[in-house]
Amino acid sequence: MTETTNKKFKKGDKAFFIDRFVNAVHACTVERVVFDAFRQETVYNIHDDTTFGNLNVMEDMLFWLEEDAKTAMYQDDHDQLMAFKAEIKDLEALAKFPLCHVLCGEDADDIARLAYKLRAEELGVMKENNKKTEDKNMANQFNAKYFAERLDGREYGDEISYAEEKLAKENGIVIVFGYSDDNIEFRGSIDDELGCFNGGDFYVSKSGDVSGENKTGRLIRAVWCGPSGASWEYETDIPHETFNIYEDGEFFCRGIVFEMQDI
Repeated sequence: MTETTNKKFKKGDKAFFIDRFVNAVHACTVERVVFDAFRQETVYNIHDDTTFGNLNVMEDMLFWLEEDAKTAMYQDDHDQLMAFKAEIKDLEALAKFPLCHVLCGEDADDIARLAYKLRAEELGVMKENNKKTEDKNMANQFNAKYFAERLDGREYGDEISYAEEKLAKENGIVIVFGYSDDNIEFRGSIDDELGCFNGGDFYVSKSGDVSGENKTGRLIRAVWCGPSGASWEYETDIPHETFNIYEDGEFFCRGIVFEMQDI
């Protein structure tokens, strides 16, 4: 390998990487940037600030922001879970699955084990109980709570990134927040913007349509200068999570996050 430079990361940069051995995100410092001529790709030699060791990682495992690294890690886990479930097409495939994947012991693949349990339930082999319900909740890590916690504390104008909008859409999540003094914004599974000077009532249908005139669907009331002290907040009986947006340190908006399946 030959040492090189890279416009994304360079020696001395602080970053975050995905540690697949423990399935966690760690802070690190880039020690060296090299090009692997055999693999034809850039490799980063990093110092793991958590375990005080050096190791090599590929570019797709290295991120500027901790939250981006965690999103990538969870997305990989979700994609792998879906791939394992697709592999178990029927009862015959279910019976063969433990022969191809380690489901027990210290070396067990937790994602493979979860996929096996979920497909066993879906194929009628197991009766669902509380543990299975918990496993199903784990299968969808990108729920309303996840996005609310991720967006909480964001700055006005930088509420959500394109990647987060895409991830929300893929997981049936809707994010609602205010813009200026006359708009309500919908992102994720619903992508829309409507005028609501001084507030207003909006109705969301199961198909994802939003209207301030057609009073069919679930009500979301945009409240201007309400009791929370924010410029914008929202009232609805749709099960939801909340997050706060600030503008130059001032409380600007209390947004909401809900799941399309709850409409």
